[in-house]
Amino acid sequence: MKDVGLLFNGEVIEFFLNFIIDSFQNTWKAFAWPAVVVQFAQPWGAIGLGLAFIVFPKYVKPHVEVWLFTDDESEETTEAK
Repeated sequence: MKDVGLLFNGEVIEFFLNFIIDSFQNTWKAFAWPAVVVQFAQPWGAIGLGLAFIVFPKYVKPHVEVWLFTDDESEETTEAK
């Protein structure tokens, strides 16, 4: 019975170590993806990222914010009344 407990404890530790390692890998990939895009499709990758940097905040972000946060505004106005 003692061996089963040791096996379980080892699996739990392994799970947490794998979780931490995967978290660091995902963080690195999240920061590094623009470089991968630019290297994969030169010069169009850099041009596309530049256009997205200019176009997204001006034309896309307002619509996404309205779509995501319309419920918050209606709750605030209801609480104020």
